[in-house]
Amino acid sequence: MKSIRAALFICLSLSFSWAHGESPAPAGPVEAVEVKPYPCKVAWSDQEVLCATYPVWENRETRQGRKIGLNIVILPALGPDKQPDPVFEIAGGPGQAVGEVGEWAGIDRRKRDIVLVDQRGTGRSNPLHCDLYGNPIDFRLAAGELFPADAVRSCREKLEKVADLSQYTSAAFADDLNEVRQWLGYGKINLIGGSYGSRAAQVYWQRHPETVRSVVLTSVAPLDLFLPLRHAYAGQRALDLLLEECASQPECRATFPDTRADLKALKERIDKGVTANVTNTRTGEKQEVRPTWGLVAEGIRYALYGPEGASLPLLLRNAAQGDLAPLVQASIERRLDLTVGFEGRLYYNGLNFSVTCAEDLPFITEEMTRRETAGTYLGDYRVRQQKDVCKIWPRGKVPANIHEAVRSDVPVLLVSGERDPATPPEMAEMASRHMKNRLHVVIPRGAHGGGGQCRDKLTNDFLDRASVRGLEPSCAVSESKPTQFTRPAPTAPVAAVETKPYPCRVPGLDQDVLCATYPVWENRETKQGRKIGLNIVILPATEPATGPDKPDPIFEFGGGPGQGIAGSAPGFAGSPLTQKRDMVLVDQRGTGGSNPLHCDFYGEPLDLRLATGDMFPISAVEKCREKLEKVADLTQYTTAAFADDLNEVRQWLGYGKINLEGGSYGTRSAMVYWRRHPETVRSVVLVGTTGLDVYLPVEHAAAGQRALDLLLAECAAQPECRAAFPDTRADLKAVRERIEQGVTVTVTNPRTNEKQEVQPTWGLVAESMRFLMYGEAAAGLPLQIRQAAQGDFEPLIRMAIERRLNITDGIDWGLNFSVSCAEDLPFITEERIREKTAGTYLGDYRIRQQKAVCKVWPRARIAADTHAPVRSDVPVLLVSGERDPVTPPDLANQASRFMTNRLHVVVPRGSHGVSGECMINLLREFLDRASVQELDTSCVATIYGPTQFTKP
Repeated sequence: MKSIRAALFICLSLSFSWAHGESPAPAGPVEAVEVKPYPCKVAWSDQEVLCATYPVWENRETRQGRKIGLNIVILPALGPDKQPDPVFEIAGGPGQAVGEVGEWAGIDRRKRDIVLVDQRGTGRSNPLHCDLYGNPIDFRLAAGELFPADAVRSCREKLEKVADLSQYTSAAFADDLNEVRQWLGYGKINLIGGSYGSRAAQVYWQRHPETVRSVVLTSVAPLDLFLPLRHAYAGQRALDLLLEECASQPECRATFPDTRADLKALKERIDKGVTANVTNTRTGEKQEVRPTWGLVAEGIRYALYGPEGASLPLLLRNAAQGDLAPLVQASIERRLDLTVGFEGRLYYNGLNFSVTCAEDLPFITEEMTRRETAGTYLGDYRVRQQKDVCKIWPRGKVPANIHEAVRSDVPVLLVSGERDPATPPEMAEMASRHMKNRLHVVIPRGAHGGGGQCRDKLTNDFLDRASVRGLEPSCAVSESKPTQFTRPAPTAPVAAVETKPYPCRVPGLDQDVLCATYPVWENRETKQGRKIGLNIVILPATEPATGPDKPDPIFEFGGGPGQGIAGSAPGFAGSPLTQKRDMVLVDQRGTGGSNPLHCDFYGEPLDLRLATGDMFPISAVEKCREKLEKVADLTQYTTAAFADDLNEVRQWLGYGKINLEGGSYGTRSAMVYWRRHPETVRSVVLVGTTGLDVYLPVEHAAAGQRALDLLLAECAAQPECRAAFPDTRADLKAVRERIEQGVTVTVTNPRTNEKQEVQPTWGLVAESMRFLMYGEAAAGLPLQIRQAAQGDFEPLIRMAIERRLNITDGIDWGLNFSVSCAEDLPFITEERIREKTAGTYLGDYRIRQQKAVCKVWPRARIAADTHAPVRSDVPVLLVSGERDPVTPPDLANQASRFMTNRLHVVVPRGSHGVSGECMINLLREFLDRASVQELDTSCVATIYGPTQFTKP
């Protein structure tokens, strides 16, 4: 720790021992005993701090009865020019614990100690926390009253056993803080407080003015304003300003032409009574809730506390049109943040009740309530909710001058956000009207507690000067940027125009991501003719590094060929892989939103008689070709073209080296990119690998047979399964014979719900059996085969149809045909077909189907080295499922034979694609290291336990 310990010993002038070394900070409420500062570690700092405990009388007036311990954390000054006046940081709420928050407004730690004292009733200072919505939290309760009376009453009864709730006021805390200041040996101090912390700081300043050197107040709450009287007005004002900015931006105005009408329609819907299905993020279960207008209105105001306000126009429009879930989910989450706590830090609502029921609610009259809430979307909801609490909660005694504004010539810097939905700028003006030595800085477009680097710079400059003279607040304007409003992600093919990344919402994901569009030449060689737009979704890193150490992104590759990757954003969101790195999802040309080449094979509406015949009916393929040739040159949609597209996108987005991650056909795309642009690749992850010198789908039959053999071998090894299905191979043979003889099966059309008689082909059933083994649903295959062998074909044929539709609906087959008819099928010889399909249940069905397609589909020209394997020493992690029915482990071994820095992990009982905590941790460790050395792969053996076969 360099010379920090010696400097502390000299500069703090405190009597404490270093003999015990560094200790962890207290894990629970501190005892009411004096503990001198000692070196400790806290969760939110990687640097050594000091911890201490100081006991105070709970009843400061009588000085009798209970004592409570105040939890103290000191961040010692780190530089040689330490100043004698520390900074005392005061948390907001009321109800936040400053020792848990670990934030100190960007104060320069080189010059001053920073002292964090958990307010009595918060953190580890005799905490007063209430469980308002059950334990575990029930979102149905959380969607109702803000403060359920029964829960408040129960909390009072619980807390009265450990606290006199009338003694937890701002004045008591101010006097606690002064006592701590004296005990620590400090003279004059600098106060910093935001939100309610600004009020607590003013109370201290008023009661102990001789100890105050300077004051910084952000999001200022005046002493002569009663919380939460002006929340409704402030929330309405913030929303109005936000919507005015939207109206001033052409794209936002066009997307959201009348948000106020949306808000009105939403209120009418909720007031009539609606339900919404949300995810209880504390338990993981889905719950149906009945939201109140109060919940949603407060949720809207909460969103305006920070950058989440940019998503409000979209949330309100979607909710007004019937999609309530995202707005209700967000409203509940923000309610929990501000009543229960977040990120492992509690909100001490018992302290909140003690403060507000003594200092605020008793002074709010009916006339005030009507005047201050009239015409606002929130109305009197918040005031009524808190008034009801105070009917139950004890009322503390407060000083006669508790609401008198501070009168002082001590220098004070006030910082307000222009759009603060709780403490707008006029409140700072009101609070400071008798402060003679003040500077009030308003952050344009700023919200609650905003200011960023400008606020930090001003604060440090102000602390050094202890004067507002000479401060340069112009940075507040220069740092303010126009709001980037969240827009819906494109729902149709994107235009061939450049659109820089902007906040957006994709279907199935209740959080902002970034959408972008980048145009490329369809014909990359001639650079003439048509341009196509590439659809891009970026999941920004949740904890991004800054500066030169910003980590390299992950570029994901879709499978198929023919799967658009951008639509998979909801599945990647929240992944630990996006903690440090952006994840970039670019729809391959011809898929998703990038000029998709989609084909309909089985009629519109769906005709199951067609769907149970040829996989690719040639007449439908020819029609698809005719349709697509009007919008695409089908010879330009190859893997190599996409690889070059992707490199162009990489450069446009400003990334250097990147990490590649692909599964199935995505492994081929990744390898083609890797080979064509090796200098840009940092690391590679390949899951379910197919080699560049393997022609799709020549291996499907053998891979499917191998997967089935392994599955049936496990069944035979389990006594119960063996007894239930003694000879599945004989059953399968019988089923095939009956189907080839001709059978008729009645099934329900999943699109029209009508009953239809179909005559399934063996190819349908065989391919669908292979599809079924892509995942854990294969456990039902022995039963379905047995039932069909005994005459009940409906379950097997229904499964076969579902699997066929899943695979054909989920792929843009025009792209698949353009890729495979150029890169694969022309190179599959008759000899190779016989060699690879002999003795398999699938036979040559899939190859013949695709060969027939290529007779009518344009064939692109490909590079001479298209099938040359990758040769590289870039680190690569390959993952295979032991039972993969399309890319078994031997294909990964073949593909990686010239990759000199590789690790191949085979997952027992794994299939096509592997997920789970073990795999995520393995990938994260590999990406962080960019090395396969010393990776611990032992957990893969436990990813899948014995197969739980479905039995009759």
